[in-house]
Amino acid sequence: MILVPGYWLTGDSFEPVTSALAAAGHDAEGVTRQGATLAEQIAHLVALVDTVDEPVILVGHSAGGPICHGVVDARPTRVCHVIYVDTWPGSDGCAVNSGLPVVEGRIPLPDWQHFDSADLTDLTDDLRAHFADIAIPEPAAVDTDPLVLTNLARREVPIDIIACEFSPEQLRSWAHDGAEVLRELLTLQSVRYHHVPTGHWPQLTKPVELAALIVDECLQTSSVTFTNQNNSGGSDDSINQVFALWVDGYRLARGDPSCSESVIKNSTNCAWLILNAVVSDYLSLARH
Repeated sequence: MILVPGYWLTGDSFEPVTSALAAAGHDAEGVTRQGATLAEQIAHLVALVDTVDEPVILVGHSAGGPICHGVVDARPTRVCHVIYVDTWPGSDGCAVNSGLPVVEGRIPLPDWQHFDSADLTDLTDDLRAHFADIAIPEPAAVDTDPLVLTNLARREVPIDIIACEFSPEQLRSWAHDGAEVLRELLTLQSVRYHHVPTGHWPQLTKPVELAALIVDECLQTSSVTFTNQNNSGGSDDSINQVFALWVDGYRLARGDPSCSESVIKNSTNCAWLILNAVVSDYLSLARH
């Protein structure tokens, strides 16, 4: 599992989270993004993914989310699962942020007054001082370069979104209301939502809770939802069950360590669920 931090943070900022994940039996590493442009930072992570012998789980926080999605676009058969922490998969042609103050071609950590109060929830004075001590400036081009996505296979990779300063309901609403930066979210085949109520940096404010949610919920393969609901008149529940089994099989085939043995036992039900869904759709069409 590779954890990618957002702006101003190194991979070490995830240390409390990776330690908790390791205690739960997961091989997790926080990485520091490298490169002066968005494309270079994506390429750096792609090269890192290519060094791993087994399928990779990516965890992207904040700006690390769109960057991770660029990696998925480049390696959809190498990345088996992505977890977005208070962020989302970036949309083609959109910049990561483009609203931060630039000083001599770089973006230093702004004054705390630059952030919304929701960003700063639970970020105590001590944590703010720690953040300021470890903060590194970001290359301005990473913030403003448009994300380039070309491989539609990226949409098949299952994702989880952990909302923090906003709720899952708010995120869904913004996406369906047409927010340009969330356009990609509506095209993905498997999306699950979770909530750790805190500010924008849960690896600092609630690392134990973040790690527990990743282990207890994100790395479980049950309750996968089919984002683009069936509009043909058939049973959404049947389609969702089929898709959930398909996602489990997809992960199993890739060797996803989060895929349980129950997947093998349950996979024999998939044919019956598909038949049921097809018949339901056929009868619905016949009635119309």
